[in-house]
Amino acid sequence: MAANGFIEGRMKRLALVAVLALAATVLAWFFVWRAPLPPLARDLPSSGDIASQEFSQRIKQRFPLATAEQDVLSELVSQGFQVQQCDAAAGTSAVIFEQGGFPCKHVWYIWWQADGAGHLTAIDAKYADVCV
Repeated sequence: MAANGFIEGRMKRLALVAVLALAATVLAWFFVWRAPLPPLARDLPSSGDIASQEFSQRIKQRFPLATAEQDVLSELVSQGFQVQQCDAAAGTSAVIFEQGGFPCKHVWYIWWQADGAGHLTAIDAKYADVCV
């Protein structure tokens, strides 16, 4: 009987250690291992609307109209943005960068249009906090 109590206690301790290790891994991933912000997305104001306006201004200043679309795409992908849409026939493209997870995540979204020669004719951007 004493052996059973010893085994039960040991199993409970092992289960507790496993749960704590899993929790530590999840917290470390969330706070340490997540991708760093792209330079264009760093140091925005904390207010969502103001941050979105400033992010849009940064993108428009960094990539003025007539910039080669390939240069825009290359730089944004190198900063960690993911291609969301690329429709060469329509001349539209978009990239996204997301950080965080449940219940809220931060989203930086950039979209543009290019002419037949591959130069920007329009570009805009938005930052938002998205919560479930």
